[in-house]
Amino acid sequence: MADLMPMKKKTLAEKKNLLDKIAAKVNKKCGKAILGRIGANPEIANRLSVKWIPFACPDLNVAVGGGIPRRRCTLVAGLPDSGKTSLILETIGKEMQRNEDFIACWVESENSLDQEYICKTHNIDPERLVYIPVDSGTSAEEILDILYETMKTGSIDICCINSLKSLVPTQEMEASLSNAVVGTQARMNARITRKFNAVVAEFETAFVLITHLTTQIGTMSRDPLIVAGGQAIQYWSALTLDMRKKSISDGDPISKEEGVKIGVTVRKNHVMPDKYPYVKLDYYAIFGKGIETVFSALAAAVNKGICRVTGSWIRQYNPETGEEVNAWNGKKAFRAYMLDNPDEFEEFSAQVYGGVRLSEEEVEKIQAEDAAIAKAAEKNVGKNKKAKKISKAEKVEDPTDAIVEAIEQEDVG
Repeated sequence: MADLMPMKKKTLAEKKNLLDKIAAKVNKKCGKAILGRIGANPEIANRLSVKWIPFACPDLNVAVGGGIPRRRCTLVAGLPDSGKTSLILETIGKEMQRNEDFIACWVESENSLDQEYICKTHNIDPERLVYIPVDSGTSAEEILDILYETMKTGSIDICCINSLKSLVPTQEMEASLSNAVVGTQARMNARITRKFNAVVAEFETAFVLITHLTTQIGTMSRDPLIVAGGQAIQYWSALTLDMRKKSISDGDPISKEEGVKIGVTVRKNHVMPDKYPYVKLDYYAIFGKGIETVFSALAAAVNKGICRVTGSWIRQYNPETGEEVNAWNGKKAFRAYMLDNPDEFEEFSAQVYGGVRLSEEEVEKIQAEDAAIAKAAEKNVGKNKKAKKISKAEKVEDPTDAIVEAIEQEDVG
């Protein structure tokens, strides 16, 4: 028996060259890039980068990392009247205004929309919205097959199913209401994840599933609500949002007659691995106008030190020099000014959400000034209390007068 000759060990360069030749043959045969080293094939590497469609809510974009991810599934779940549909519609409308080539596809199974609400309220171009309504003669599987073929054209930038819970599988549609049909929808949803995953990734489509929260019977947790539709869609989802309508209190910047307050909890975020993903936030939506962005930008500006609030005054500072550049007496005045000057608000938002902020020394200086003003105001109030006793018949002195006086003295100084 002849001695077996040991195989010559390949160098790194030889290994890479061999793999590149195999990849070239496979890709030529398939007509597209499906194999390759990410360092040598930009088309393959591009599939590992996350691209976003920004939400209409800036705070939500900051929380999740950029918006709705392309090539992935986003699951938007919530209770009734929690703003799920409006958030996605307004997001589509804003993206259509930014990108003239942007096309959306909408599968409506709840029969809850009308054209005026879609086009006028949310500024959606009817020429660039593909609408698929569900009727009594078409099962969910047939609708999904139509949607799949539409998405295979590569013409859809974002696709939304509203809502997943209302799609009726064939078995359930054909069965009598007296017959128990268990698990059909969960099995159908599992098939959606397997069949749509490749086409969503290939054509860089943002795939959005709107669904409901349902009660998990027998749970001992404080919150018994879970995402409806089975486990498969939760595994497939790269971003999962839990939306709830919240009550408006006297401390909120809007009244319940003006709009609604929405609370969002990020339940899952696999597109932003560099920081803690499970964040919570609140935003406001004005009836007939959409998501309120001015107050959100103000709150973010205060957190960054670009603005500070002293009493009722809101003061804006230059991020580069730290000098005061503008001031408004109250949040309503701030909002009115920004709405009247959209170009300035756009610039203001770019500073707030674009990473520009005051230095730590400038923020500490502003905080020290605020503390000095508060201390001076407290001291003046104490002196007034010691100087005289206020009888029941006398008018009670408002301590905010001293605060305003201290602020005015500080401004003069």
